[in-house]
Amino acid sequence: MNKEIIKLSKISKNFLGSNKKISVLKNINMTINKGELISLTGPSGSGKSTLLHIIGLLDQPSEGEVFYNKKNLTLSNDDERDIVRKKG
Repeated sequence: MNKEIIKLSKISKNFLGSNKKISVLKNINMTINKGELISLTGPSGSGKSTLLHIIGLLDQPSEGEVFYNKKNLTLSNDDERDIVRKKG
């Protein structure tokens, strides 16, 4: 049985640029289990780094939820996110 470590639910990320909204990530759902090896590929500007920043709790999604070990950290404060990153 795989142990879920990271779960992204309905993740979207938007930025404002030149008076318009730019949607970088749209409705991303993803689960990473302990021991899994994953690859993130795509063309330049497709949102790979943005997704990694959200997974690494360095940035917050515009919409959706981020779970670590089944704990919702979407609305966590900086101190809580620092603790999760430190424990890795």
